[in-house]
Amino acid sequence: MPVKQLPRFVIYQPNMKEFHICFEAKGKFIRWCSNHAPTLDVRFAREVKRIEDVPVEKLQKKSIFDEGTYMVTKSDTKESAEQKLMAGIDNKTFAFILNGKKLKGRFSLKHVVGGTVLQKYKDQYAIEEDVLLDDLSRTINIMIPDYDEKKVKIPSKEKIKQVQLKQPKPVVEKLTADKNIEDVDYHFIFYTSNKKPDICLVTDESGASLVLRHEKNGWVLLQPINRTSSKTQEALIQHAGALYKLKRNNVGRRYTGAR
Repeated sequence: MPVKQLPRFVIYQPNMKEFHICFEAKGKFIRWCSNHAPTLDVRFAREVKRIEDVPVEKLQKKSIFDEGTYMVTKSDTKESAEQKLMAGIDNKTFAFILNGKKLKGRFSLKHVVGGTVLQKYKDQYAIEEDVLLDDLSRTINIMIPDYDEKKVKIPSKEKIKQVQLKQPKPVVEKLTADKNIEDVDYHFIFYTSNKKPDICLVTDESGASLVLRHEKNGWVLLQPINRTSSKTQEALIQHAGALYKLKRNNVGRRYTGAR
């Protein structure tokens, strides 16, 4: 059975400080530039910027980080994948599947508050690498450009009692990192460190973000998502607490809920 022809992707380093992420379409390579290599770790977003497209035959062939083929859906042909890529660029947010030597599975290029980011989807190829504090700071600064931990006003103990996690009730539904509340989809990502309190970043389908920090008495809301009700915020805090408890109870085993 012949191998289905698909368009190519190439990621290379023109210098020590940059990675160029290139997708073949319509006889040229559509390109983005990033200061950091793409990762299979779903917790970290790489900020990218569009740069000038180049003809296929003029793409640099040295210092290759990874290469292979891409598609947007598994039924794609070369022509349909290229068409969907171009349509996704117009929409500023789209997902695609890579089949490279290093990078495999579904990724997304999406527009967020701080710009455009490349991020891995949770699938069979996703991994958790060692947490780097620089990666954590970079990701939060992209998602929430005005976030400054030093300027955060910690609420009074009475307010903490109002928003901190209550004793969770037995959960019937399967706990995952994705949660729909009042017809809005939210995604939960946890960042842990030996030196700082654990943080939970919650993003909604528009890219807006909410930040929670784990304290001795539960989760404290540091930055809410604009225009969300107190009831919704409390539900988000409860779900974060339940995910976190599940993660702590499954230390040493693969965790399928939070990332």
